[in-house]
Amino acid sequence: MTKPLPGQCRECGGQFEFPAEAAGTTADCPHCGKPTELLLAAPPQESAIPLKTIVYTGIAILILVGGLVAAMIALKRAERMTGRNLATPTAVSQPPAAPTPPRPK
Repeated sequence: MTKPLPGQCRECGGQFEFPAEAAGTTADCPHCGKPTELLLAAPPQESAIPLKTIVYTGIAILILVGGLVAAMIALKRAERMTGRNLATPTAVSQPPAAPTPPRPK
């Protein structure tokens, strides 16, 4: 005796098992009673990209965007601080003037 195979009714979607020798034949569904072809159940579809990868990529993007925002804020603050320092008057020392030679009389 062979191992029973999993099947699914096309009418009601009910799950059932049938012998491998019966594959491709028609039988009544044990759930709805309607005739259905005995085919293997479709395997569950899995995403091509694992969920962990999607989550970690989203977290990495959030961290990078947060760093970019922090850098922009720091740059704006630095610009404001240097702008204030240049705008305030400061005493600029000038080199002493060269003595003028006396005029002949």
